[in-house]
Amino acid sequence: MKKTIQGLLLLLFFASAASSFAEEVTIRAIVPKPISVLPQTGQTRSYPTGGAADRDDGHYQAGNPVSPRFVNNGDGTITDNATGLMWVQRPELIIPQLVVGEASIVPSNQIQTPREGYKCTYPPAALTHYYVADLVEDNGKFYVCVIAHDSIGVDVTTDLPAGSWRETSWTESAGVLDRPASVTWADAITRCEKLIYAGHDDWRLPNKEELASIVDYSRAATSIDPIFGIHLTDRYWSSTTDSGNTYSAWLVDFNDVINLVSPINANIGPGPKGVALFVRPVRGGQ
Repeated sequence: MKKTIQGLLLLLFFASAASSFAEEVTIRAIVPKPISVLPQTGQTRSYPTGGAADRDDGHYQAGNPVSPRFVNNGDGTITDNATGLMWVQRPELIIPQLVVGEASIVPSNQIQTPREGYKCTYPPAALTHYYVADLVEDNGKFYVCVIAHDSIGVDVTTDLPAGSWRETSWTESAGVLDRPASVTWADAITRCEKLIYAGHDDWRLPNKEELASIVDYSRAATSIDPIFGIHLTDRYWSSTTDSGNTYSAWLVDFNDVINLVSPINANIGPGPKGVALFVRPVRGGQ
């Protein structure tokens, strides 16, 4: 009888141990290795200074190693595979849509002048033939042609209601399409919130961390991936207010030569909300 009880106790012990082991093995099997959601900085070389060990950012290259990092969606937007955010590729080329689903329009050229072959002798005022996406300036405002047509200049009164021209405020000059408009912080938020572009109406001004996430520290002057196209190495607004001075907001400068705060963090710093800076709308990440 005693041997039987001892045998049962041994069976229970080994069964319990086996169960615990199996449970431990199962738990270990389903716990994935953590992957950073923070993107890599782009630094791939180490720069030890003063005898420091070769263990800086260039050595570890910590962060999400997703490749390719950025994808051109072909509609004026760029998707960041590391963060899941979608960015406007070139803000200066934004032509807002009226409703979601409307075909996108991309500026085809700069300020228009009458072209040979499209000049008319009657009526006396020469007509100019405009193509879809032609951009013109009229009294300090910019308009894009959404319906190809002949026009005597830009007749805002007649053509806007007819839908021939649409006002856009994202370029600084119709004659220089590689420069976006610079605006105050409040105006930047308003423009992003009202924007319908590339079939989306949930654009917003990025916060400080989001905007800083696309800084490429492997590049010297233009610290952003070339996939974004022409890019001014200048200051862009974030939606984050400076907690130490609520009349200022955080900005990111994509030129690492300029020191805004300290030699260690030359790209990010606060600026008065009333100054005019550039804007790069973003969506996703909420």
